[in-house]
Amino acid sequence: MRLLHHFACTGGTLIAKCLAALPNTLLLSEIDPLSRLRVNPHNPHFAPSDLILHLHYSLRGVEDEDIVAVFLGGLAALLDRCDRVGRRLVLRDHAHSQFCHGPQIPDRPTLAAIVGRLRPVRGVLTVREPMESYLSLLAENYGGGPVGVETIAADQRMGA
Repeated sequence: MRLLHHFACTGGTLIAKCLAALPNTLLLSEIDPLSRLRVNPHNPHFAPSDLILHLHYSLRGVEDEDIVAVFLGGLAALLDRCDRVGRRLVLRDHAHSQFCHGPQIPDRPTLAAIVGRLRPVRGVLTVREPMESYLSLLAENYGGGPVGVETIAADQRMGA
């Protein structure tokens, strides 16, 4: 099992697209089965093929382990198919969901820990110069940061 890890605005989309273009490679991008970023019980969106989203919207509630079980069931079928046709599956995680959203980091397993239940994991972590990443986050309106950093970032953008 291969995983690609990076934070938002670090060039991950470009790297993922290059990997996806490789022969016999299937890349699924921005995967986090336990993310709740798009779950809005007051305004559920139409997603007829998304079992996990429907679990979130169920009247009975859902436990993380139920979500993980559904995710792993689908992933196991996909891995079997990739094995049969000679493809390599690469999952690009969505670390932003877990580590950069909300007031605190939730106590839950990472994508690597989840998929490691099926197969051994090989991961690659990409990085970018931190100030460039932060300026890109601001430009994309992905949120602020520690008090005072916005001023430093504004000065960097103006060439100060």
